[in-house]
Amino acid sequence: MRFFVVSRESVPESLISQIKKLTDEVVLITQNITDMELWRKLSPSSKDVVILLLPKDDALVISSFLRKVLGFGGIILALLGRELPERSLSELGVHTLSVPSILLSVLRSLVRGKGLVRYPVGIGLGKGELAEVLITESSPAVGLRLKDLRQRGVRVCLVYRGERVILPKSSLRIEVSDRLLVAGLPGAVELFVKTTTEGEPNFPLEWGSVGIYCEVKERADEFNYVKETLKVKEWRENCSGDEDVGIAVFGKKREGLFGNDYLKRAFREGYFPSLFLQGTHPYRDVLLSANTDVLFSVLPDAIDFSRTVRARLHILLVKKPQPMEDEEERKLSEELLAFVKRAKKTGTPDVSLIIREGNPVRETIRTAKEGFNLLIVGYTLGKTGSFLFPYAPYLIARASPLSLLLIPSV
Repeated sequence: MRFFVVSRESVPESLISQIKKLTDEVVLITQNITDMELWRKLSPSSKDVVILLLPKDDALVISSFLRKVLGFGGIILALLGRELPERSLSELGVHTLSVPSILLSVLRSLVRGKGLVRYPVGIGLGKGELAEVLITESSPAVGLRLKDLRQRGVRVCLVYRGERVILPKSSLRIEVSDRLLVAGLPGAVELFVKTTTEGEPNFPLEWGSVGIYCEVKERADEFNYVKETLKVKEWRENCSGDEDVGIAVFGKKREGLFGNDYLKRAFREGYFPSLFLQGTHPYRDVLLSANTDVLFSVLPDAIDFSRTVRARLHILLVKKPQPMEDEEERKLSEELLAFVKRAKKTGTPDVSLIIREGNPVRETIRTAKEGFNLLIVGYTLGKTGSFLFPYAPYLIARASPLSLLLIPSV
């Protein structure tokens, strides 16, 4: 493999030394660069690489000759100085880089990414659909699993941990100094970046951009408060759902003795969060029930929601009396204490842990009456339990005296 470096000016020795790491055969062409006989004598093969450090017009002439006359099938890379890449070059199969595109990527990384995010050059469309995110100690993502960073339109493709390259699994926990290579829709990637670096809340946008509501007339004041606080693209009066729902708001848990049971429908069919209004707004102190089988997938949304409404978040874990405490409960207590410690480093929201003993349903309802404004309950979609096998999240939600936010794990 030969590398042909073509320029009307002298080529920096540092660039040549870098190229020589790939091959010993570097051919410099700095004179008569458009001499067609010269190119015929050099006879570049499909295994060779041509690097053009030229203005756009010269790059187009040489590329066209190489492709159309000589039938050159190798790589052509054009660095276009101050000019932007041109479509005619890409049609010739020329890979292009320009100083403006490189500068834009560097500035985006420094300014928008604040030094924690790097955007690639010469890959994809250059619209921010690819990014590498550095996880710092203050990131709200530390300690979470990848599946807990749920957001529409974004995928974590690789995780760099020191010198290791990790193909991510949904159960992988994120550590300080991890670098996440993410890809997705440009707007969604930008939102992911803000969430993981700045703690920018993205609830309920990671679920969808539409808010729907039903039976809220009796709770008009609270519904208007919710509309002003939670930012979605649009609100629709709709009781049945939508393909792009971020959140559903209900003014009633059920309608009449034999009418719609909206709460049960949410547990069985609600693949997006549901908010049930009970007139306890504004949401200044939010209580999160830790007595659920999906706690750690709900925590990021609870953090996000609390940031959005500027509330204090209180995580409530109801355990068995101490002599009966098992290893699983002890481990969960330690994990929650560690989570709260990490969350406090981010500053917002203010997070605390409450530990009580007794029956999870009774103690949660009793605690909810101690000055809280909203109860958050996470659940596994499709589970409501039965008389013989009760499901605590469903029983807690049904008995809640507070406005209720249900968050499914789907």
